[in-house]
Amino acid sequence: MDLKLTFPPETTFAVIKHLEKELRKNEGIQKVEIPKGEGVQGSMGVEGGFVNALVAVITAAQAPLTELVKCLATFIADFKTDVTIQSGDKSVKISGRKPQELETFIKSTLESFNK
Repeated sequence: MDLKLTFPPETTFAVIKHLEKELRKNEGIQKVEIPKGEGVQGSMGVEGGFVNALVAVITAAQAPLTELVKCLATFIADFKTDVTIQSGDKSVKISGRKPQELETFIKSTLESFNK
């Protein structure tokens, strides 16, 4: 399953890098990367920015999905940030300001993407 996780513009690179590092610890996640933004022409040449996003490819099996859910729930609760999860033409925005029952919500969302 291919997923794209996007974050609000105020989310720092360090915060996204932290999540990337945590996701890499999970065996069922085949690929995790922070996509680079398009270059912006500046007075000193082209600057490469970063997109407030992560791209992940995970095995469509129960264990990797469960680990991804735990990792995202912890991340959202700890950093009180919003995350938009996209897979194909389906997407959902999860608010870190309402962390109640986060694991259940994320898991059901990701399982619906996998159908």
